[in-house]
Amino acid sequence: MTTTVYAATANGIFRSPDGGANWSLVADTGWTRDIAISSVTPATLYAATGAGIFRSNDGATWTSAGLSGISVYALAINPADPAKVFAGTTAGIFGSADSGANWTLVANGLTNANVQTIIFDPSDTTNSSLFAGTWGGGVFKTSNSGNDWQSANQGLGNTFVQAVVTDPSAPATVYAGSIDGIHISTDGGATWLSSSSGLGNGDVEALLVNPMSPTQLYAGTWGGGVYKSVDGGASWMAANTGMSSALVHAVAMDAANPQVVYAGTNSGIFISSGGSAWNLCSNGIPADTEVWSVLTAANSVVYAGTGTGFYRSSNGGIEWTQSNTGLAPCGVVYGLAADPTADSTLYAATCGGVYKSTDGGVNWTWASSGIGEINVYNLTFTGTAPVIIYAGTDSGVFVSRDAAATWNTLNTGLTNGDIYAVAVAGTSPATIYAGTWGGGVFSLTSTQDISVSPPTLDLATAWHRETRLHKQ
Repeated sequence: MTTTVYAATANGIFRSPDGGANWSLVADTGWTRDIAISSVTPATLYAATGAGIFRSNDGATWTSAGLSGISVYALAINPADPAKVFAGTTAGIFGSADSGANWTLVANGLTNANVQTIIFDPSDTTNSSLFAGTWGGGVFKTSNSGNDWQSANQGLGNTFVQAVVTDPSAPATVYAGSIDGIHISTDGGATWLSSSSGLGNGDVEALLVNPMSPTQLYAGTWGGGVYKSVDGGASWMAANTGMSSALVHAVAMDAANPQVVYAGTNSGIFISSGGSAWNLCSNGIPADTEVWSVLTAANSVVYAGTGTGFYRSSNGGIEWTQSNTGLAPCGVVYGLAADPTADSTLYAATCGGVYKSTDGGVNWTWASSGIGEINVYNLTFTGTAPVIIYAGTDSGVFVSRDAAATWNTLNTGLTNGDIYAVAVAGTSPATIYAGTWGGGVFSLTSTQDISVSPPTLDLATAWHRETRLHKQ
């Protein structure tokens, strides 16, 4: 049985009749951002483009279906009636009840008109409820087919979240760093409270919880250095002597001594004792190298992912050696993770997919089958066997349960695929939090093996998120 696949691209709509083995251009629609296929009649398709909506009854021939001249980003077809369609655009949300012949603006209560994503709520059997993700305005929900919309951001004031971490001693406690400060949830993301008292620079790019003393946290900011909290985020104080104006992308703690803290910045790596003062320790790393991630290991070994590749230090960050053998030609390493069951096995999130090393980073091989050569920003592991890896990418969340030999998508219900932060909290069941650029934070909890049978992401706990690569 062959599978017909469609691809929305910058050059139009492509179709493959043989599961992706061969492709042909079927519609020169220019920049096409989304293709929606009816679950009732799969031959009915709609395409969202920069010049309106196009429709097809056979996948081969496409004609204009309205909203000409409007940039359309997302489409949602009523699961029971393919003639009823919703479109998310840069001018709000439109609805059609006649297969696109006529469109009506349905945006009452929508305070952000730049709609990037839109889906039907799968739990509503009447098909009257939808969720819409906006650019910078968070998530909105309607329960009456678009007549009225309400914010679904649960108290999270900003949807551009740059970091997400959890409290290892209390998995339901989650911290989110955004472009306007820090928010805390103590109920797994259902509700949020701002917690930025004393935070002189509210643009938070990195967060770190001391696993040995979870009430102690560090926040890396965009241009304001590092801030520290000793009361679980209730209050913050500057801890940036020596690097007060740095753009801090990553904060890490020594595996054996939590007093030793590392900061990856736009001008190299800094080291501090408890955040009291910082010293530049980038011997071997070229000056002004952008350091995106820092990973600590046993015996004073430290790893760094940078704009020029991978670096390793065997003496606590005093001296560094580059080790890019086999790494992505594009040269950028955004994130690093170590296998919790094998210290010498490392994984790198790069601009060309996932790479793996089994010798402590001396040599690397491509390990991105199923993901491809795309931007991967973040990698994280489950803490218990069987070890599962999650990857945050610019095309959603991917999961591997075979040490990165293969990857599968984990995107059901995820309305924003630009994932910059992924965190795992708790066990049996574990909850995965995904931070998106402009779409908030999403959570997924399952008592099953979620790498095998992905459940629907719970949009009721969606908030905000992001990571700062877009600021360059």
